[in-house]
Amino acid sequence: MGKERVWWSEDEKADLAAKVFGMQKADPTRSISDLVESAQKMWPPDRRRKILSVQAIPWLRERLRDKYSELEAAAVKAAVPPPPVEKLVEVRVEIPDAPEQAVKRVPDRLLLNEAVGRYCEFKKLLDEALELFAALPAKQQASVPQLPASKAASVGWLAQIRLPRALVVGLLGSQIAEIKDEFKNRADIRGWESGRGREISAAELPAEGRIFCMVSFVSHPTCGLCEKTGRCTMVRGGLTTLKGAIEGWLLRK
Repeated sequence: MGKERVWWSEDEKADLAAKVFGMQKADPTRSISDLVESAQKMWPPDRRRKILSVQAIPWLRERLRDKYSELEAAAVKAAVPPPPVEKLVEVRVEIPDAPEQAVKRVPDRLLLNEAVGRYCEFKKLLDEALELFAALPAKQQASVPQLPASKAASVGWLAQIRLPRALVVGLLGSQIAEIKDEFKNRADIRGWESGRGREISAAELPAEGRIFCMVSFVSHPTCGLCEKTGRCTMVRGGLTTLKGAIEGWLLRK
């Protein structure tokens, strides 16, 4: 009889996320898969699972992102006093009982009530959005374009926001395409293909962004040049390890 599959409770999921979060803050270079395996070693053997890919536990990504958001929000709250809350005035419209008067007066009054109600909702959402932007680190605030002043100006606004940039050194073309597809709309990832007898040059390394160097597939000189940038993560493994490293990097952005 094969080994019975282990199903984690909500308490166990929360405990795993807390352990992974703590270890990731202590050592940001470790992959998520490695951290999950280390965290489970603190549990009884009969409650452990073999996780081959972070995709098998998609809920962990959201829980880690929530913990980083809580951490940043707490830091901002401690440093900056909250802005005064603007009171929203509720407008009540009374419609006359007489049918003849109602037919004449309802459209304008309902239109006014609807306009005021929608403005209040919009103002509340806008204030919440501005608070979220204020909680971003300064380097990310600089990458967010000015908020649009009108509906017409908002067209293409999201497209102006720069995604986090990364260069993966040491993959083949099909592997680079897979990584790009995995993190599309979340990161701007480029790849540098390693070839026989070919070394990367300093001119090919980006001036900003993260560099992920596939140690097993590039030469020592290439690894050394990447490491000198101070923005390099050495990936010792294959695509699964790389995806975990990129995931961890994005969660910390």
